[in-house]
Amino acid sequence: MIPPFPQVELSHALPDDITLEDVDTLRAIYREHLEAFLDAVLNLEFNTIESLWREFWRAQDNNNLDECEEEKYLSKLKLFSLCQYEPVQNFIRQIDFQFYQNMVDVLIPDVLRPIPSTLTQSIRNFAKNLENWLTSAMLGCPEEIIQIKLQAVAAFSQTLRRYTSLNHLAQAARAVLHN
Repeated sequence: MIPPFPQVELSHALPDDITLEDVDTLRAIYREHLEAFLDAVLNLEFNTIESLWREFWRAQDNNNLDECEEEKYLSKLKLFSLCQYEPVQNFIRQIDFQFYQNMVDVLIPDVLRPIPSTLTQSIRNFAKNLENWLTSAMLGCPEEIIQIKLQAVAAFSQTLRRYTSLNHLAQAARAVLHN
């Protein structure tokens, strides 16, 4: 379900404050982040998505990572600096669109197959909250990356709403035809 993770295409020279190791670290923690997102969706724990985003984008401003975590994670400053680097932006855009399409396939594998109404309602509520959760979690992030992330999440949210509506319509049509 996690798309193949390409390398970040380093078509531009690295900014002075960014190393190749930083780019690799971002790639690794972004993959972990998406794996946690997938896990939450598979377990239908939609409300944990907001906290996953807040944690990743450092919304709690927990910039005082201890020494052992510093090697695995990036400081908020370094993360934001990386997000202003065009190849990283392109990487995130590419991964997000593919990942969210995979999430649609996980949640609604067959749009014509009946889905319990409680699940449909949960998916619709999830879709309705996504953009607000992301906007709130990314407060203070570089504007370019916010726009990239919001574009992908808006498409994801809209697709979920369309698929659940289509599913509802298919179930209604099925009931009429059986009658």
